[in-house]
Amino acid sequence: MSLFNQTMINHKMFIWNVRGLNSRARHDAVREFVTWERVSLICQVETKLTALQPCILNDIMGRAFDYVSLASEGASGGIIVAWRQNAWTASAHICRHFSVSVNLKAVDSSSSSWTLAVVYGPVDDQLKRDFLGELRMIHAQSLQALLVCGDFNLIYQAADKNNDRLNLRTMRRLRRAIDDLVLEELYLHGRLYTWSNERRHPTMERIDRAFETVPWLEMYTTHHLRTLSSDSSDHASLLLQLCMEPCARSRFRFEPFWVRMDGFLETIAQSWECQVPNVDACRLLDIKFRRTAKALQSWSMLKVGSIRSQLFMTREIIAQLDKAQESRALAMDELAWRRELKCRSLGLASLARTIARHWSRIRYLEDGDANTKFFHL
Repeated sequence: MSLFNQTMINHKMFIWNVRGLNSRARHDAVREFVTWERVSLICQVETKLTALQPCILNDIMGRAFDYVSLASEGASGGIIVAWRQNAWTASAHICRHFSVSVNLKAVDSSSSSWTLAVVYGPVDDQLKRDFLGELRMIHAQSLQALLVCGDFNLIYQAADKNNDRLNLRTMRRLRRAIDDLVLEELYLHGRLYTWSNERRHPTMERIDRAFETVPWLEMYTTHHLRTLSSDSSDHASLLLQLCMEPCARSRFRFEPFWVRMDGFLETIAQSWECQVPNVDACRLLDIKFRRTAKALQSWSMLKVGSIRSQLFMTREIIAQLDKAQESRALAMDELAWRRELKCRSLGLASLARTIARHWSRIRYLEDGDANTKFFHL
């Protein structure tokens, strides 16, 4: 089944401090997030990639995405902002020291353009003043509708940390910058904190966040920001749905690889043989087609969808353990289970990618797309 419709209404944005894209397992983890949630905008920070190769980026997001990136300095930093080309038109790419900005306009909407700025704040306190200065520069050089998101490595209120070891000076500086630029923070559903140092009695902070201007909020009044599993990182990923209005259901599409799987012919035969009295031939044919489509979808979910369902459940359990850690110390068996699940999520993501590669059996997959219009044709 096609993962994306040609016209997309409910755009989703995936925001994550991935803590390095230096391994194939991390590539698979990001790709599975993108595939499962069907996102059209990808914001990755702390990629730790000094040299960005097209084959790596195609492996992470596929050929349908275009991107702009900021290389890391040494073993830290790095930003990737990507957008699905049939969903967004992009212009005015600007890469600064701590951020990447791009002007976006939805292809399927009559709304005006807006600016997306993805930031990665410095850990060094001596550079935080420069980062806040760059934040002001972003605001001054952007469109009126602005969304700033990413890992700020800063907090501006005591509730953003689970202990009282606070740097009040940097907190005041960030709060002053937010007030001066008239930015509002998007409400985060699901968790209080987005980062943990992963220790027995962890320090947790909310440093991954999103701020917007009033014109942006007027464009996307029904947005929804929520946390996902921390998965293979120590940062929880964020999913921003720009519009919560319901969209049309996807159509049934036949997968050519089904014919090579056990049970396909039996499913067709059982669903096709039905007796419906007092209907004409055209109506009977329509009923049989509908029954066969539903039967094939159910059969495919049992035969094919199990890996992604396991990956989804694994990430959901990790997210629940992340949330529980905010209010109490996890037991030793819970910590061990959480570490095991994080390793399992990488394995399942790689396995799902391997299955997609086995299904396609075409060299086009080496460029990073496991499910394309070309493959279906």
